[in-house]
Amino acid sequence: MRLRALALSLILVLPAAASAAPELSMPEGHPVEGRAVTLRLADDGRPAPGLAVTAVYRENAHAAIRHEQAVGTTGADGSVSWTPESAGVVVLQWDGGSRNVSVLHGKTPAGGVLIALLAGLALLGGSVLFFIQMLRQPESEIVEETEAIGEPPST
Repeated sequence: MRLRALALSLILVLPAAASAAPELSMPEGHPVEGRAVTLRLADDGRPAPGLAVTAVYRENAHAAIRHEQAVGTTGADGSVSWTPESAGVVVLQWDGGSRNVSVLHGKTPAGGVLIALLAGLALLGGSVLFFIQMLRQPESEIVEETEAIGEPPST
């Protein structure tokens, strides 16, 4: 009976001890490209000093690694300052853990604005051209097309 209790307690305690890796927090919210943010690493609520932090930049979630940036080592309070080099998905890695972080663009990309304007012009322009053609069509043709359709089938 004692052996079973000991085995059960080990089964419950070991996963809890193994999962006690330092956790990352960013009080400022989402990081923005080109702006410094303070990263804090804590282990069970206590600061985790002396941990080397690295940022791995990727094109998107399924692409190859683009490049790595050595962020630095956490200080006595478990914090380190980081200035993201580019926007996108970034994996922050440290001894004993990692976390995916989404870095926002620092300013509105000009290409995105241009694409949105062109899409709006295409959609609005197509609608305007359709209505102009419909209004230019003689009323007699519209009535003939409607009569050609006939009555809907009865159900």
